[in-house]
Amino acid sequence: MVSTKLIILKKATFTIALISLLLITSGSIFSQNFFDYQIELNIEGGNNKHAKIYIKKNGIPYRIIESKSKYDIKLAFGEKYEITATKIGYISKSIIFNTKVPVEKEQVGFGKFISVINLKPQPNEDEEIIYIEPIAKIEYNIDLGVFDINRFYEAIAKQMQLNAETYPRKRSRSSLQAVERTDIAKVYLADYKPQSSTPENGELAFTSKISKTIEERMLQQERLKITYRTVNINGEEMIYRKEEFNWGGVYFYKNDKNITENTFENDTQ
Repeated sequence: MVSTKLIILKKATFTIALISLLLITSGSIFSQNFFDYQIELNIEGGNNKHAKIYIKKNGIPYRIIESKSKYDIKLAFGEKYEITATKIGYISKSIIFNTKVPVEKEQVGFGKFISVINLKPQPNEDEEIIYIEPIAKIEYNIDLGVFDINRFYEAIAKQMQLNAETYPRKRSRSSLQAVERTDIAKVYLADYKPQSSTPENGELAFTSKISKTIEERMLQQERLKITYRTVNINGEEMIYRKEEFNWGGVYFYKNDKNITENTFENDTQ
């Protein structure tokens, strides 16, 4: 009879980003091609109804999870995942998880990695806070031999969040109503076909067999440089825009809706 002993190796708290990461290792957990990852979603002052978690794999939509407080998924090694938690009326947050590890480590195995994401309400109906970058990047730490937060990026993410919260963006009532009427899942995956028409356990999985072309053009103004990228996927066009102001501000859009720099770069590559 083999007994299993769970040992908590590390617990890190991401204060400003409001994300806690817990790494648990088990002596009997081994994996050849993937390891276990759990996402826990907390909605401050609310519940998980209508909340969604979007997962991209190497820039391509991979999963949509609806109204779940906890979700388990197996992540393949050598991939880059973007996990975005969102709910209308709350500040969306993204995490980048890079699963690239030395080949020999794939055979050793890793314990379950848990990300806890807390969503805060938007300040009011007239303003919105948008985090233009992920709040955390997780990757293999060669010195520790485990997956961990990128500490160099952690400082950048904290400053990004502080700037966004200090200077929230104004929005019109009409734009707010438009957001409330929008089915985010349909927008997110408008150009991808589900593997199954019937969601299972609140999850949708999508194929990545697509035809994609990209065209770029630039417009230079006195105090502003605008880069347009037109992405055509299976005959459907999406317009991406990057605005770079001479005072240092940089903003990204998809069909006139705010997106993160990471989304802009991944979607237009």
